[in-house]
This record gives sequence, C-alpha cells and structure tokens, in this order.
Amino acid sequence: MLAQLALKCLIWGFQPKTTLNVRIDANRDVDALIKTLVAETPGRFQGIDPPDINVEDYLKVEPDTLLSDVFNQERSGRFDLIVERPRELWLNCWLVGTDPSKVVVINPMARQSVQDLRMKIRQFFSEIFNETLLGDFCLYKGSISCSELEEKGNYAPTGPNISLRRKLSDLFSHPHLPDCLDIIIHRSRKRQFLALLPRLTTSF
Repeated sequence: MLAQLALKCLIWGFQPKTTLNVRIDANRDVDALIKTLVAETPGRFQGIDPPDINVEDYLKVEPDTLLSDVFNQERSGRFDLIVERPRELWLNCWLVGTDPSKVVVINPMARQSVQDLRMKIRQFFSEIFNETLLGDFCLYKGSISCSELEEKGNYAPTGPNISLRRKLSDLFSHPHLPDCLDIIIHRSRKRQFLALLPRLTTSF
C-alpha cells in the first residue's frame, strides 16, 4: 500500500487566510499536487505554477520534485505548504477614438506578459478586431486619470508603446486605483467604433 501524505496548506492571497488539508500519495510529484489543489478548490487556483508553491521553510519546489523527497519527516503543528494565489490585475483600458466614458476593465494575471494582455483585449473587442492582426494596434501606459480623460474628451498617447515581452507584474506593481487609466489602446488605422459601443460590457 502506498504511503499517503497529509499536507496542511496555508493559502496566501485570500482574506481571511484560508487553510486546506490535502491527502496525496507520497510517490506523486509537485505537478500532481497542484492538480489536486485545483480540483479541491474549483475556480480558485487555475493558473498555479510551481514557483507559487513553497514548503513551510520557503524552499521553492519544482514540478517534477517527488513529494516524498520534500516531506520526509514529521512536521506536526506546522504548515507543510504555503500556496500563493495567482495575483489578478484590474486594468482600466481605453480605446483611442471611442467615447472617453467607455473605459473597460480587463483582468489578466500579473504573471502574464503584454502579449497575453493584447490577446485578451482582442478577444474583448472581438466585433471590432475580428479581421485585424495584432500588429494593427499598440498598447501604451496611461498617464492620466479616467476622470481627466472624460474632461478632455480625447487623448493621444505619448512615448514608446509597451514592449510585448514585458511582464505585467513589472508594469503594474501598485494596488488597483479605480480612477487610474492603465492602458491606452491605439489603432494604426481609424475606423468607426461608436455604433458598436452600446454592445460592449464594462469588464472581461
């Protein structure tokens, strides 16, 4: 009979802090443990990567590490694992040429890249970008507030566009500010968008 581990997990990123007890065969690896965590907490841990999981003494664990190699002694009364919930960003995005009051919220994961954000934006504006290559629009970091944008009525981005290779966590390390315009979407060719705006929701 295979030995089983009873692991006490501290889930970091929820308020109040969540604990979870997981039972898993000792000969399984860390990747299997991640799948178990996701299965036992549906919808809460999609996207967990091994770098987000530490043993109690903060040792990083790799996906192919055998659990029996990590948890090989009694750890009574202590947390075995600290699992960091993937951080989600709330980015206020505005498409140049549309109504300044139509700022939408896009929710990528902090670990994702600008390229991933572009894909989510394209999906969100699918009716507008359905025949458009990603190279037809650029993303700029906003430098004004949403309320200032409404007052001005329009705004042209300045400076270089954001590199696709940048990590979103490097660009947006601050807490979400509801009035901050985070991303400006600038098209290389002008089109008429206003007729489509009533059909757009305000978050994705």
